[in-house]
Amino acid sequence: MYACETTAQIEIACDVGLACERYADIERFPEYAPLLQSVRILDDGTSAWALQVPRLLKAAARAVGMGSLVNWEASYVVDHPRRLAWQSITGFQNAGVATFEPLGERQCRVTVRMTYAVPVTLRPFQRSRLVTRLLERTMVGAMERFKEGLEDAEGETWVVREEVGELK
Repeated sequence: MYACETTAQIEIACDVGLACERYADIERFPEYAPLLQSVRILDDGTSAWALQVPRLLKAAARAVGMGSLVNWEASYVVDHPRRLAWQSITGFQNAGVATFEPLGERQCRVTVRMTYAVPVTLRPFQRSRLVTRLLERTMVGAMERFKEGLEDAEGETWVVREEVGELK
């Protein structure tokens, strides 16, 4: 089902439980993942995702039947404090897991692995070096911004919904 995979890893100076808790606040993903326009929790363990793309590109994607590349729904499950897993249920085919490994007091490693597939018309590009590098850089950049935000804001209270369900 999924043809490609990308993985990124980062060490963060905070408790593993806090890192997982903050990462599980998926509605805040657009704050550190600039390609995301929005993430909304729909119900227990289901979310709606939208990419931040120029209007012209969004219109073109819809015109050629690829609107699902910019909007999709996913199910997710949080196994606090060790992992968060997701799988798309509509639109852009993707799945993944974020794991949280303690490295000592106030230190942890976060690893995110995502698999994905694109529509048939774009398959010649899905394994291209340009697309692969773009996705890797985007994921690493998002993780670095997550780390900075988490380390800068440690001690602040975030409101985190305990949305836990089974992957559908």
